[in-house]
Amino acid sequence: MGFWNTFFGKKKREEGVLQSNNSITKFTVDTSNTAEKFKEFTQETIDFLIPTLVRFNDLEREICARSEALKNPYQPNQVQPREDELWAEYSQRHNDLLREVMIEPEFNRSLAFGIPTRYDYLYRPDLQLFITQKSEQRATLEFHYTHGITRYEQFVVKKENNQWKLASKKYRFSPDDSWRRDDI
Repeated sequence: MGFWNTFFGKKKREEGVLQSNNSITKFTVDTSNTAEKFKEFTQETIDFLIPTLVRFNDLEREICARSEALKNPYQPNQVQPREDELWAEYSQRHNDLLREVMIEPEFNRSLAFGIPTRYDYLYRPDLQLFITQKSEQRATLEFHYTHGITRYEQFVVKKENNQWKLASKKYRFSPDDSWRRDDI
């Protein structure tokens, strides 16, 4: 049984998966669709969006690790004691972040956590960011990355009271050209 489990047994998720160096690799930024007079704002939008997504990513990673720690190895698929409290905490902290960074946060959306986290693509070496800005008050930031298939995530950010805030998020897959609304 030991030999069989070594090669074919259930793998522990904690081993190397929940660890992250939390350093975003260099990624390509394309501002060719941004007018020259607005290019000075592109760094501002990046400086707002990337740390914001990292905060959501870190929260999800922390909650996932704590959920794994609660699991009973003999009943891994059953609801564990204190899991309801963990979900409530996750919801509250997620909503607090939404309140802080969104223009009109939506709280009654579905929440999930897991590995890889929702924004783990920020750490991918093939990440590309395309910024389109046609006014001082609004910018569209679109991430492209490949994980099996090419995925696109689009964030619209707007200035409110002289601060950048998230207005919306959409996603699509290649080769489909239709965007779908997504939760943050």
